[in-house]
Amino acid sequence: MMRLDKLLVELNIGTRSEVKALLKKGLIFVDGEKAGKPEQKVDENSVVISYQGKEYTYKRFFYYVINKPKGVITATEDAHERTIMDVFYSQCPDAPKGLAPEGRLDKDTTGLLLITNDGQLAHDML
Repeated sequence: MMRLDKLLVELNIGTRSEVKALLKKGLIFVDGEKAGKPEQKVDENSVVISYQGKEYTYKRFFYYVINKPKGVITATEDAHERTIMDVFYSQCPDAPKGLAPEGRLDKDTTGLLLITNDGQLAHDML
């Protein structure tokens, strides 16, 4: 079970203060009914959240593969170089935050990379 406000934040509906305001205005629905308080406990594995006509379901882990182009560094962020995450989010702007590339490819190397938020899988693979 997870707090409703925490779940809404993880679904990228807004920040904690933003989702509290949305809940107060009655704009969030939980399994078809107007949502209660931010501290309401919900089963994140089965609940369906509705906001602005869109339905959201929770996923704990995300897995993507991307072909790293030449000239891009394998990093989550860099002040001077274009990163694989810059490329990824330009192609998948609605993807959740908190993802990271697993493995390393040199700047001038192309190839397949896994992008995930599953730290245990990443650790086991490396």
